[in-house]
Amino acid sequence: MISLGEKLRKLRKERGLKQTELAASLPIKLDRSLLSRFEADQRVPSWETMCALAQFYDVPLDYFLAKPVPALKGFGEFIDDPTELALIHAWRVMDYEEKTVFVMMADRMRRSKTSVA
Repeated sequence: MISLGEKLRKLRKERGLKQTELAASLPIKLDRSLLSRFEADQRVPSWETMCALAQFYDVPLDYFLAKPVPALKGFGEFIDDPTELALIHAWRVMDYEEKTVFVMMADRMRRSKTSVA
């Protein structure tokens, strides 16, 4: 299955663009080196960046999301805890109401843990 980075590279090359040209064409501030990391699957674009790329390429957002994107803790650190990863994947498929309930439950658990300590 084609990765997110491969999809991004394919779309850019189909339009005959260099990474610097693409970065300059987007409505958000993005530099060539970050685009390079996206295409190499070393970084995952933010939601804002994904939306801008989908609009620029005239593709639906789910074109990018057809294959699960690896979860990142931050600054390129991949999550290796299977429980944490399962929670992230569960969150991604929840609707708004389910997410609201989940956040309320997590908040209650966190408050009860701190009140016991």
